[in-house]
Amino acid sequence: TSDEKIDQIANLLDAFEISNVELTKFTGQILELTQSEDEPYGSQTLRYLIGNHYFGQKSYENAIKHFVHSESGKEVGDSLALLYFESGAENSSSVSKFDKVLISTVFECLALSKFINAVQALKFMQKKAEKKEKKHAQQARTLREVGAS
Repeated sequence: TSDEKIDQIANLLDAFEISNVELTKFTGQILELTQSEDEPYGSQTLRYLIGNHYFGQKSYENAIKHFVHSESGKEVGDSLALLYFESGAENSSSVSKFDKVLISTVFECLALSKFINAVQALKFMQKKAEKKEKKHAQQARTLREVGAS
């Protein structure tokens, strides 16, 4: 069945390190085989699995490239949030590498007519950023209180 094939592909993905050039060839071939009129960029389910593989290896930019072609914007937002924190963009006032990835990702979602995904990606990224900022603010208050006593 189709689900069994998807499971087999997921198992094969796990065998690849993200630095292995063969991973790119493999994903390109399976996505090409699953292209259709409805899914010109390959199976959305496979895109999601490939994105998860990269996400699990902390390769967020590569994860985003696949998640934007899946049916959910949540994972795009999660990846953007982690990329944001990793890049240190929250402490910078200039246009950062993160800003460029964010802008191009949202534009790609919009160009693919994935309006809901674009909104979800931004909402989830914003929620994670706000949560982390609150945590940092609480930690700073605690440190000041400990230092004052």
